[in-house]
Amino acid sequence: MKAKRFFAGLIVSGFSLLALAPAQAQVEQVVTDTGKELPQGPIDNNGVATVTQVAKPFTVSTKTLLGYLALDETFAGKWFAKYPNKVPPNAKLEIIFPFRANFSGLSYRVVSGTNVVDVSNILSASVAGTNQLQSGTHSDAKGVSDGPFTYTVYQEFTISYDARPVGGKLWFQVTGLATCSATGGKANAKTGKFLETDTFSLIDGTGAGVDTTGTAFSLSGVTVSASGSGLVGQLQPAAGPVSGDGYSLSGLQEISTGASDTQILAPMPPLQPPPQ
Repeated sequence: MKAKRFFAGLIVSGFSLLALAPAQAQVEQVVTDTGKELPQGPIDNNGVATVTQVAKPFTVSTKTLLGYLALDETFAGKWFAKYPNKVPPNAKLEIIFPFRANFSGLSYRVVSGTNVVDVSNILSASVAGTNQLQSGTHSDAKGVSDGPFTYTVYQEFTISYDARPVGGKLWFQVTGLATCSATGGKANAKTGKFLETDTFSLIDGTGAGVDTTGTAFSLSGVTVSASGSGLVGQLQPAAGPVSGDGYSLSGLQEISTGASDTQILAPMPPLQPPPQ
């Protein structure tokens, strides 16, 4: 039996891109985004002079991105069967972190009612830089295995959309400084569950790409925000004790009140505590 999830809306000014993880006990985040696209202006030659017209920027949004995905995933044979080349009513773009407090990447999917399409074959996001700035508060004994805790990482992210592997033409990348965070409340003494809130934001991203007509374009002022909350279980090492720093939580499993609730989670790479 999986824990029930609750979604929170996100507010974004910029262009979002992110990919999808296996069904783990992770919090889903609904994504909303907008941004500015600046395409190459038309080039004309009358035999005497060459005139390149001024590019006209326009706004792109979550609706724009879902429209792209509808066309490319339909061609790839993965889109909603009842809505070929169209966006289903009330469709949402969602992201998931790989693991609790693991911000190495993002998984994307589109949800319409109870139907879900994994779009990680086209849309993905991962860490781009080498610097990782951290902040937060946690128990030395448990780290992020149990609430309460807060953990935030500031790092460079690249978000990629590439339909070429599935036969499409559109591709682009956006890179910017991202803030990733996970906050856990105090666990319920009876159920062992607590409310976890995950957030992701990317500010002032820039990038470039090529549209379906072969026209080059640039993206600027990209800002993405996502947030979601859900009731989750405590974690404990599947084998061996938690390391003394409270961060090295590998081979974790979710603790639950019944055996049928137990979910084995993917290993989490050790997290380094913030500098003293």
